[in-house]
Amino acid sequence: MKDSYLIEIRLLGKSKCETRNLILQTSKEYNIQVSRPIPHITLVGGFNANNEAKLIQDFESISRKYGLISYLIDGIDIFPDSGVVYLDVQPSKELISYRRELRDKLQRYCNLCEYDFFEPFEFHSTIAMHLSREKAEYVKKKIRHDKKYSHRILRATLLKNGKILVEYDFVLRRMLSRRKALSKQGLSKTFKKLNDVNNQWFPPETHGKSFLIRIWKSLISKVHL
Repeated sequence: MKDSYLIEIRLLGKSKCETRNLILQTSKEYNIQVSRPIPHITLVGGFNANNEAKLIQDFESISRKYGLISYLIDGIDIFPDSGVVYLDVQPSKELISYRRELRDKLQRYCNLCEYDFFEPFEFHSTIAMHLSREKAEYVKKKIRHDKKYSHRILRATLLKNGKILVEYDFVLRRMLSRRKALSKQGLSKTFKKLNDVNNQWFPPETHGKSFLIRIWKSLISKVHL
């Protein structure tokens, strides 16, 4: 059986905690099976690759071209045909470009899925899936969620068979092995460096030293797997 790869953005901080709670609450209230939820936004995949070393190299080289890419999470919607309820992600031009560049590079030697070629691409973070159309529409109507999150991508993650293979850190401008990606000390370095970045890079919700201290403490105590 071939290995399966996926490139995604994993939510961090307040949005991660609140989205995870929303997933768990929704699954409990509407009897939806869910394993350990990891809130994320898929960029490319799942897909198979014939050359893992080249995949990692291309992932890094493309990521290095970009700074801190912005996006906004706002609102709930559904994919009725596939029975998915999701948080809507409004991408910046840079995020659209980043995903397309990854896709176009990888399609030369990877077996990408059909969704990777849909334009405009529907950026989203899944709340529930594998539902009937009727249940998806019902859940969408019943969910009470008025949160809005304005973010910059701090790290992009390349998964192999559902586990972190490598991550690219846009703040430190370097690739991270699985061990370093999971390191609390490494994550603290990312946020200490972020604290030194000019305020123009911060999303509106992150202005102020007190916020940075709170999110830094939250993140290093909840390192993602």
